Amino acid sequence: MAGYSDSELAALLRGGESQLVEFKRNAADSAAIRRNVCAFANDLPGTGKAGVVFVGVKNDGRCENAAIDEPLLRQLSEIRSDGAIMPQPSLTVEKRAVDGCEVAVVQAAPSAYPPVRCDGRVWVRVGPTIRQANADDERRLSEKRRAAGKFRRRREVGRRRCEIRVDSRYRRAVQPHGRARVPRAEADQRHANGGAVLVCTPMTLVALLKTVAHV
Repeated sequence: MAGYSDSELAALLRGGESQLVEFKRNAADSAAIRRNVCAFANDLPGTGKAGVVFVGVKNDGRCENAAIDEPLLRQLSEIRSDGAIMPQPSLTVEKRAVDGCEVAVVQAAPSAYPPVRCDGRVWVRVGPTIRQANADDERRLSEKRRAAGKFRRRREVGRRRCEIRVDSRYRRAVQPHGRARVPRAEADQRHANGGAVLVCTPMTLVALLKTVAHV
């Protein structure tokens, strides 16, 4: 997971609490931090961006001047693997200086397998607030998971429909004696590629070319 830069974190901090940002003065209420991590992992608004919990920041965005030490960072890191949040979230925990304030930055990426649950319950972010998901929220999250699964299956099928082959005609085409069995230009190209040819089905080749065009 690619984290936010210093300038991006500063912009998030200045913008106040939002669907991507939560402020905590300390880590005393670890249950609340877990619920926010769960909500960010569910990404109900579909931002596709990591949510951030700033620990060491007051509700109004001012610096708490809290001690950001190793035990605190270890406590926050354990949120990922203590079993309260399932599936496990993609999480990073760092000590950062943001606008001159030392804070613990907890970044939670959107999950590929929503709905994500904390202590058996699904939590979602609605603007700057957090709430337990209702039936419609859970349905939307389940649809996101199914859609992501279909995309991954199509991608795997596409991979299987392309392969690299070494054409046996290459050896005959580049023999110094005897007649080439393929056109000279093709033989030269195969010689440059070591005789390797990318073979795809027509539809997969079209998709591959479109992908390359956008790189």
